[in-house]
Amino acid sequence: MPEPNFREELRIHDQLAADWHGDRVIRCRQCGHAFGSLFQNYKERALLRVRKPWEYLPDRRPGEFVEYWEFYCPGCGVLLAVDPMGPGDRKPTWDIRIASPPEE
Repeated sequence: MPEPNFREELRIHDQLAADWHGDRVIRCRQCGHAFGSLFQNYKERALLRVRKPWEYLPDRRPGEFVEYWEFYCPGCGVLLAVDPMGPGDRKPTWDIRIASPPEE
């Protein structure tokens, strides 16, 4: 896998980093794919796979009111997050919010 060609400014979690001094975007740490502005939900630009509970846990029965939303990097396919979602959920959980750049 090629090394990303950006200077990692702030590691957000295992697979994501903030690029403060370049394009000011959230990037995949594996391939450098840009997910948009630091101040937007990266999951809205990730690949989404929706799975039912029995795909993870075979003893669960169909009809349970939860789905698992898996978010993947479109550049390299690395798994970024898995969120349990209820039946009325239409937008991904915004779990990482960046308020301002780090102190210089």
